[in-house]
Formats: sequence, C-alpha cells, structure tokens
Amino acid sequence: MRSQSYLAMVTGMAMLFSFATLQRTFDLLTSKRPWQDDLIDLRSKLPTSLSAVKIESTTKRVRQASSSVTELKYLPHYYETHIVPERVDVQNVPTSLALAPLFKCHDSQEISSDSISGRAQKLVFVHIFKTAGSTVRVFFDEYARRCNVGWQVTIRCTGVEPFTVKDDNSTWWHKGNDAPCVQKKGVNRDGSPMQGQTSFNGHHLNKEVDILGGHMELGAAAYSWLKHEGLHYIAFFRNATSKYISAKMYGKNYSLKQHIRAIRDDVHENMKNGQYYEGYKNYLITPFQREFLHEQNRTLTLQEKVYLMQKNIVDYKMICGITERMPASLEMLHRLIDSDSGARDIFLKAGMPDTNGVSRYEQSIRNRADIPTSTVVAELAKDPEFFAKLQKYVSYEQQVTDFALNIHKAQHASLSNEIEFSNKK
Repeated sequence: MRSQSYLAMVTGMAMLFSFATLQRTFDLLTSKRPWQDDLIDLRSKLPTSLSAVKIESTTKRVRQASSSVTELKYLPHYYETHIVPERVDVQNVPTSLALAPLFKCHDSQEISSDSISGRAQKLVFVHIFKTAGSTVRVFFDEYARRCNVGWQVTIRCTGVEPFTVKDDNSTWWHKGNDAPCVQKKGVNRDGSPMQGQTSFNGHHLNKEVDILGGHMELGAAAYSWLKHEGLHYIAFFRNATSKYISAKMYGKNYSLKQHIRAIRDDVHENMKNGQYYEGYKNYLITPFQREFLHEQNRTLTLQEKVYLMQKNIVDYKMICGITERMPASLEMLHRLIDSDSGARDIFLKAGMPDTNGVSRYEQSIRNRADIPTSTVVAELAKDPEFFAKLQKYVSYEQQVTDFALNIHKAQHASLSNEIEFSNKK
C-alpha cells in the first residue's frame, strides 16, 4: 500500500513538469560536459571596487585535446573581453578588423573526420531585427546551393542558455522560452534542403554547418567549431531612427496616419518613463556576459551597454555591414567568401555593383512594406520638436550604428588599400 502511494506521488510530481522541461532535464543529466572539468570561479578574483567592471564568465574553460590544451583562437580572452569600458575609441579602427578571404565558392580547403567536416573557416551571420536580414538570408541560401556550403537558419535563440552552447552534445536552449532554439531551415552541402523546425546541438554544427545565420547573440557560437581554423561574425547595422520606425511598423496593417500616431505615443510614453530605444542589446551582448551580470545582480547603464557592445564588435572582429550601404557591404562579403568569383552572379543579383558601378539592390529587397519607412520618417520630420525628441530617444542605439559605420568604411576601404588602419592591436 505504501509503495502504491509512493508511486502515485511520483506520478503526480512528474505531471507538474512540461514535456520541454523534462527533455531539458534529461539532457542535463545524461550529457557529459567536458568544460565542467576546467570550471574556474573568477568571482573571488574580482576587486571590490572597479572603475571598469569586469564581467568575466564564471564558466570560463579551456578544452582538452589529448594531453594538451586547445587555445580558443577566435574567442577573446575573458580577462580582456568581459569588461565594461569607461569609453571606447570610436575613431581608430584596429588592424585586426581588416578583411581577409575566409573561403572560396569552390574551395578545396575542407576538413573531414569523424567529428568535424566542411570549410576550415566558419561564418556566423547575426541577424539583427530590421536590418535587411531577410534579404541577406535569401542571398546565403542561393550561395549555399551554388557553392556546396552547409547553411543553417536559426530562430528563437536570442537568450540562449550559456552552458548549452559549450558542449557538443547539449541542445541549444532558449532560457526565456524554456524551449530549444530552432533550426528553421537550411541547405546541406549537397544542395538538398536541411531538415527544418527541429532542435540542434554543437555536434550538428561541427558536422553539417559552415555558415550559421539567424536571430542569436554575438558570441553564441564561440564554443562551436573549436577544432576548425577560425570563426567570424558578420552583422548588418542601420540608421537608428529608420530601424526603430521599421520595427514599430512591423506586422501592423496601419494607415500612414495610424503609424504616425502609434510612434508618437510610444516615444512620448517611453521617454516619460525614462526609457530609450535599445534594439542592439539583444544581439551584441554575449550570453556569457549576460550570465555573469545576472549572477552579480548587476544592471548596466544605457551608456555602459553601448560601450560594452562597441568593445564586443572590436574584440570579436565583427564584419560590419550597413543596410544603407548594401552594395558596398556585398563587395566586402564577396571578398570574404567568393574570392574565386564562383558565385559572382549571385552577388550581382543581390546588389553588388557590376564593373560599371551599377547595383540592382533595390530590385532584390525582400519584405517590402506597403508604406516605406522613409515615408514615415519624412512625415515625422515635419514636426521639428517631436523629431528632435525622437532623435534623442534613439540616441544610444545610434551610437552603436555610428561606431559600426566607421568600422564598415575602413573594412570596405581595405579591399583596395585606400586607407591605412591604425596600428592599434
């Protein structure tokens, strides 16, 4: 009788958990995470008073390869990277950000073994909301089919649980949703469609993916592809006013007058409550930094977030595309992944200028709105007092855009050695 009561109690407890929670718990209990062997608690090393607040990850690790340690070649050192700086040099662009080819369309420099395969260099496209991401996704899809590249589109992954990206066998998990990140779709190296609407882990990325794209944070893939030669991030940035307005208009079947009223009300209400537009923070602060800040119960000011994001762009050597300069951005991308011009026609179709300097970008834009963002901006600008308030509302976001634009111009100019990068490391 007692055993029956115990069984009933256990059954009742199990029913309290969702299937997703049970799946996650099973993954945690059954998967071995090698990084736990090298767990280093950095909190005890932090001074009590800091002018620049260190936010080194408490789960810093190095992986073991046989008896030697494999260096994280493209993962910036925690002691240097996870710091909120007092300010960032926005003028001088480090030489480390100059562009260099990653791989060709028809590339023979591939790796093949039991655990890893594909291109020796890997690329991650961080799709920041309302920065022409849909257009870029279509481009990568066509490029992957032509060039036999493994390409995966990921969704629902801004807010990934940090420890789940550190082990090959752990499912990438969205902390807020308490559900797996989703492999929406993709292209296999043989050109066939990749299985969609499914979860994935680091082992899958190692074996099947060369270019990973979608809504995720900078740094999320830092522990993937450790056995490959390098990992590079690319993201597109946009004028903050246009970016905010486009985001507010997204999914709304409004008239121009209704859009104007909704935007004015939103800006007035948020600024009355001391809030400013923050869109980049969901993508340019790493999962590991978020984890540490949460553990320390530390809340960054708006300006500290800006400085940290700017520093991350530099530390992760991010390739900065600009939505308003898409033809130039495509020239940069062509240098990175198509130096043999095996897919030149795809770049030209997407909007890269031809030999006469003519671009077809306007014809390639995806998800065109019935009412263009530029029309709404022009209408709002007719009220100078409100427009000045709007500029203030997006001012912190614009600092990040301006910083990325400066890097973008230097990176693009490096294609033809038109300017010299600074000597800063």
